[in-house]
Amino acid sequence: MLKLSLILCVVVAIQVFGAPATISPNILKSLNSEGTVDVLVTVASPIRQVLSTVKTRSFATRGQRLTYIANALKAHAAATQEPILEFLSKVVPASAEIKTFWITNKIFIKNADAGLIQALAARADVSAITENRKYELIQPVEAKPAKSNIQNELEWGLLLIEVQKVWDAGFNGNGTRVGGLDTGVRHTRESLVNIFAPDYNWFDAVGGLKTPSDPNGHGTHITGTIVGAGGIGVAPGAEWVHCKALDKAGGATETWFLACGEWIACPTLPDGSEPNCEKAPVVVSNSWGYYGGGKDFMDDVIETWIAGNIVPVFANGNEGPSCGSLRSPADSRLPLVAVGATTIDDKISSFSSFGPSILGQIKPNIAAPGSDVRSASNIADDVYENKSGTSMATPHVAGVVALLVSSNPDYTYEEITKRLYSGATHTIPSTKGNCGGIPEDTYPNNHVGHGRLSASASVLG
Repeated sequence: MLKLSLILCVVVAIQVFGAPATISPNILKSLNSEGTVDVLVTVASPIRQVLSTVKTRSFATRGQRLTYIANALKAHAAATQEPILEFLSKVVPASAEIKTFWITNKIFIKNADAGLIQALAARADVSAITENRKYELIQPVEAKPAKSNIQNELEWGLLLIEVQKVWDAGFNGNGTRVGGLDTGVRHTRESLVNIFAPDYNWFDAVGGLKTPSDPNGHGTHITGTIVGAGGIGVAPGAEWVHCKALDKAGGATETWFLACGEWIACPTLPDGSEPNCEKAPVVVSNSWGYYGGGKDFMDDVIETWIAGNIVPVFANGNEGPSCGSLRSPADSRLPLVAVGATTIDDKISSFSSFGPSILGQIKPNIAAPGSDVRSASNIADDVYENKSGTSMATPHVAGVVALLVSSNPDYTYEEITKRLYSGATHTIPSTKGNCGGIPEDTYPNNHVGHGRLSASASVLG
């Protein structure tokens, strides 16, 4: 009875005193059942005002730009979070688990009780309190052992998007770093070991391991498609880095994603020390999301990546072909690259999620090979698997971003996405659908966006 009364006090205090903070309904449910809840406290000073200063400045290098962004956001977080942290130091035990985030100006508190939440919600410098939500991998709709484990000619997806023409022109991803945010990577694989970046190459937000691993296999497969040697990777001349944000089962918490969001923007050593923003990748491949849409928890992260010329590529989802079936963050209001899937016959994959987004945006932005894609397996260093999903389409696009930057390191974010979209082919046969009222013979549309990915047209056109 006492616990219920205290929880009701939280609600009443907010209503009576007009506290500025909003509290997620899920928090009240968790307090009622568990007594405590892991929360994220949003500071009432958004990062957008800091990022806006980037537009008024010029930088000699991309690394300098990213360093400025990271330092400015860290200073902003330190100044605006300090009063809240000082308050917490007086009301919670010194052993309490508290973590701060500069990329989104939030504070994580483990096992917060109703009294603490009530006190935080009454503060003018707190705008929201949300639960540390759980999210998931976009699981492949099909996975099976490859018919052959021999490295040989190009995989069908690479042939279809015509990577060989780009490689022959001298652009194979050389001089770039590409990133993945996934379940980890088996870095000793024959197709990946020689192109693992020599430093600032790995961070494990899940378990803190200092050496790469992938107990799930999803991250290894997508990394192989981005950069793998032996005919499986779009940009085999690039170096790869990875942030592990999903566990063995493919689950993740919001804090793991935020930690990886910071690491992608300004990598550290595996122990979290010595940040060096010069080592940030040019693109980050994301094959995970929340089904149901409308979740904006990654928007600050995505906005920071874009400000730093890091291209965020997200899988649209495998819940198609219903209209509006895409996942978050693919449905973000921000100009990220959302990816649908196609088949070896250049048709829309039956599972590929369609738009529009909840906000009415056209999604996906582009489509790429995603059905029956052969790539690296985590089972052994010389074993391959075939998988299907928009998870498999997304790394094809990430690889072409690396090819674009390889061809011109000075491309801006807008120039990269413009070339991706303008080079997309309009060869996908119609399914006679018109999600969002847009027919499939109009581009962009809510089935394949601007069309099917073409490396040759985007890089060389």
